[in-house]
This record gives sequence, structure tokens and C-alpha cells, in this order.
Amino acid sequence: MADVLRQIEMREYARKQCFLVLISLTMILLGPALGIVTGESSALLFSDPKNDLFDKDGKSVTAEPCLDIVSVNIWKSGTDTSIEMTLEEAVPRSIDSSIFIQWSIYIDVDCNPNTGERSSLLYNDLGVDYNIRLTMLDSTFYSQIRTMPERKDMGKPRYSIKDNKITFIVGPQELQLPATPIFMIVTAQKWSNRGQLPDTSMLAADKAPNTGHYMVSVGATETGTTTILQTTETRTKAIQLWVVISSDNKYFDFMIETDNFKIYFHTSDKEFASSLIQAAEDAYPVLSRVYGDAPSSKTAAFLFFDIEEAEKLGFRFGAPSPTDPNYSAGEFSIAEPLGDGVRLYFPAKDKVLNVRAKDIVAHEIGHRFLRLIYPKVRTGVSLGTYPRWVNEGFSTYVGTEFSQQFTFLDAVVQEAKRGTIPQLRLDTLDKIEANSSRLYYGLAATVLYYIAANYGEQALKQLLAEWNRGAGFRVGIEQVLQVSYSDFEQAWMNRIGGIAKQAKDGAEFYYSLTGKTPTAATSRSTRLVSETKVITPVMEESSWLQTNWQYIAAMAVVVAIAAAVMRRLRAPSPSSIQPCLIQLGELQHR
Repeated sequence: MADVLRQIEMREYARKQCFLVLISLTMILLGPALGIVTGESSALLFSDPKNDLFDKDGKSVTAEPCLDIVSVNIWKSGTDTSIEMTLEEAVPRSIDSSIFIQWSIYIDVDCNPNTGERSSLLYNDLGVDYNIRLTMLDSTFYSQIRTMPERKDMGKPRYSIKDNKITFIVGPQELQLPATPIFMIVTAQKWSNRGQLPDTSMLAADKAPNTGHYMVSVGATETGTTTILQTTETRTKAIQLWVVISSDNKYFDFMIETDNFKIYFHTSDKEFASSLIQAAEDAYPVLSRVYGDAPSSKTAAFLFFDIEEAEKLGFRFGAPSPTDPNYSAGEFSIAEPLGDGVRLYFPAKDKVLNVRAKDIVAHEIGHRFLRLIYPKVRTGVSLGTYPRWVNEGFSTYVGTEFSQQFTFLDAVVQEAKRGTIPQLRLDTLDKIEANSSRLYYGLAATVLYYIAANYGEQALKQLLAEWNRGAGFRVGIEQVLQVSYSDFEQAWMNRIGGIAKQAKDGAEFYYSLTGKTPTAATSRSTRLVSETKVITPVMEESSWLQTNWQYIAAMAVVVAIAAAVMRRLRAPSPSSIQPCLIQLGELQHR
């Protein structure tokens, strides 16, 4: 009897567990379709050298490994910002009763070194406005957020300690961080005399970074429309984290250095400089793909918002006049006093990274790629061995590919519709530049787009390599493309002229010329952004069933499996239980 009852209980328990598993699988499978997400963005990690501790005089010292910062990790989850520091060894359970240890984050909210608290030893170049810290005395931990330099207690951050990682979690309820970038330094410190003033002194410390500071955007969000349920959701932007250090160029205040670039700028331009260097890094794969290689040295970029300063340092402005309030320009040069690097000028009102800025960045860096990777081609352009449009055509090609700004191709379309495109010849194309630089740049790029569409993009770098080996302009084209020069020129002219007249704008001309298709339903509905002429897709609405059919199908399979399992686990039939109940009744009568 007991065995039968136990069997019934076990089957009922198994059915309940199966039901819970079914619910869990439902949430997992339908979560993406219903918009159930964790909201956590990807983290960014910055490493810090080991064994770089120092004392109150800045001299190198050896101390507890839990003071040696190895890396700093920052990410956003919902409205919370998490800042994690990884130490050389685990945080101890207790410390000597004579010392005081703190792990601190120093924040410069207004990015102004003249406000807040200063300390070149601990804060480098920051004017610290807030201090988020975790202190340790004996075996007791205490978290705190303080204003600086007043040291007024504002509350407590959430924190966790796991082995050698300390993670601070700060949300709007603890500290309201701005949407604009902030500057930050992370430190670990050991103090004597239990940290009691005035008889305490700093015995050892580490900081990350060792010079300069991190530039972090943690409060920025963007509102975007998702096509899953045709609802609007708020998504957190990826955190940007750059180390800003004092400039090694006497003409600029600060610099940011990445794997492939250095950008120099003044104090007020830090936010825009951060955006520009991100754009340069984003453009790097496109540049490397088209040119087939990359310079061995980092590309320097010099950022200007003041015309007089730019001209004083050798920036040669071209048409239109730099007095135009909307004028922006770029130049690659090796001339002194700045030397090898890209010069970038933008009007002060345009400290926002737009497609025009992205195009200029990629375009000018392209000139440096050509000079350093194919020096004989660049020299040949200067000497007239190769036409100048080769230099400008490649830069316009990479600029357009990266920024998807079609201004130069717009000029070709407009001239074609007016019937005013001059007689096209590859060896006389340079003459057009004097009348219209936009048309000239656009036509130069069409030569390369024609080659890429008909012979493959790899033919572009093959052509440069052939010219760099000394082949003449016409000979290089014939050897790489395996076509006569005259036939190639005629085919290019016919193709460009026909497509340009039929296209309504540069964007349509680009897609017809390249054979590419606009992303996500631009064939039926497109939106043109004013001035830049960038084609932006407008997503077609799909029904919920159309969008999420794969989740529904997977869910149906799970339900079928669960139903089969539950049938096998169904309770025993009444006929099988009845004899047991009779025996139970007899026992009760006895």
C-alpha cells in the first residue's frame, strides 16, 4: 500500500517539475519575441601594468598584491553602471589593525581640472568632483559616495567582492551621472595609523591609468524602434572608454592614443575628439581592405575648430571659403610644424560626429595609406606619371564606403541630368577639378567603383601594386584587368553616363553602380537626410507571426514533448488504486 502511495506522490512531483521546466523553456524561447531582455551592454576592459605601486613621494614600493590594480572593467545594465576593478590577488578577509585600505573611483563630472579637488599624485590631471570608495579597517568593509573636496557623505554605492574582483554598482538613486562623457581614475590605497588624521600617511597606492584618465560615456541612451512588436524601447549605448593623456605635441593640450591612431586636441574638444578617433578606428578595416595593407606607424590627427590657429600651423584651406559657417575640411600633409598627419577642421557649432565628419576622416587617412603603402604611386602622382585623380579617387572611394555619404556622386547625377558632364577621358579627368571639385571627386570615384563592380574590389589593390612596381598608367590597367585601355575607358564612360542620367540622386547612383542593394526594405521606402543625402532605411512593418515564427515553432515542439512526458507520468487509473483503498479500509476497521 505504502509503495503505491509513494508512486503516486513521485508521479505528481514529476508532473509539477515538468510543468516548471515547460514554463522556463517558454520564457527562454519567447523572451526574444516578447522583448524580454536583460538590458546589459557589452563591457569594456582596460588593463593596468602590474607591480607599479608608489608611495606618498611617488617612489616605487612593494606592498600587498590586493593593492595592485590589474584591469578596470565598465559596463551598463539598465540604469545601473558597474565599475569593476581586478586586483593581483584576492581581497583579504582581514588586515593589520594599524593600517587602513581603500579602493576608490574618482570622477570629474564637468571635465574641468580647475574645479573639484586636485592631486597630481593620485588624480593625475583631474579636478575630482565625486569619490566612490570601499574602505577596509580590520575585517570591516564600508562603502561610501562623497563630494570632493568637501567630503560630504552622499550615500552608499552597492558593491560586491569576489576573490580578486571588486565591483561597484551605481544607479540614479545613488549618483546621477550625466549623459555627456565624464573623466575617471581608479585607485587602491594603503594608509598608516588606521587612516586617522592628522597622523596618517599614504604607504602605498596604485592607480589606473597611470597617466591621464579614462573618458567614459555612461549616461547616454538612445531611443530606437524595434520591428518585433512595433514598440519603442530604450537601449543603452555601448560605453566609450578612452585614456586621455597630456599631449606630446606642444601645440595641443591633450591626446588620445589607440591601436592605430593618435588624435591631438584642446581641452574643450575632448568629447568630439573621442568620437572622431572612434570613427577612425571604425574606418580602419575599410581602409585596410581597399588598400590591401596598413601603414606600420600610427596615423596622427590634429583637430581644429579655430581657423586662425589652423592656418598658423600650416593648414591650407581650399574652396569654398573657410569663412562659410558650414565649412569643414581635411588635409593630409607631412609639412612642418605638425609633420606627418591628418589635419581636420570643423566649425565650432558642429561638434557632433555626422556623416560629413566620418567621410573627411576616412578620406584624409586614405591619402596617408596611399603615400606609405604605395610610395611610388604617390610620387608618380606628384610628378605627373599617374593622374591626380588616382589619389583623390581612392580617398573618395574609402570615404564613401565608410560614411555612406553620397555628396560627390550627387554632383555626377546633377551634371548628367543637365547634360553638362564634359567629355570623359581617364587621362584628362584632372582638368575638371578647376571647375568643380565635387564633380571631379565623384567622377574619380566612379572609375574605381566600375572596376570593383566588374573585376572585384581586390583589383583595386592589385592595380596599385602594379603601378607601385613601376608599370605605366595605361599598362597597369591592361595587365591587371586583362582588357585594352581603350575598351576599358569606353565601357566605363558608357556605364557611368547611362546610370547617372537615370538615377534620381547619388544614393541611387551608388547602388546601381555597385550592384549592391540597400539594407532592410529600402527598395520600397527610403528617407533622405537633408544636406548629407544619406539613404536611411525605413523598416517595413511585419506581423508578429511573420517576425517570430521560429520561436512559435520551437515552442510547439517543446509543448509536444512536454505533453508526451506528462502522459507517461499521469497518475494511476482508478482501477489500479481501488484494491489499495479496499485494503486501507480493512486496516482501519481492524
